[in-house]
Amino acid sequence: MNISNRRSLRCTILPRSSAVEINGHIYMLSRLEFNVFLHLYRNQGRIVSIDELLMEVWGCTRESGGTSNQVWSCIKRLRRKIYTDTACKGIITTIGKKGYLLSL
Repeated sequence: MNISNRRSLRCTILPRSSAVEINGHIYMLSRLEFNVFLHLYRNQGRIVSIDELLMEVWGCTRESGGTSNQVWSCIKRLRRKIYTDTACKGIITTIGKKGYLLSL
């Protein structure tokens, strides 16, 4: 399912420093947070499931020990950092029982 809810925010990925720049503000992220954001960024406009994030970022599945809580906790930390700028509030949307959507 593709959903377009773009806000026209400028975003630059800074891989060497595990950071993202959104509308001129630089957010320093942990390597895990950065990898989750990067996966969401590469899949903008598409709902990314928890299972997909577990496989692509953590390299595991629920059957091999991955949990939705791992993803939820990381998304919570990402939001806490990025949502300090009111223009960024809501860019990561939880789509009930389906996953997460990044809208820039």
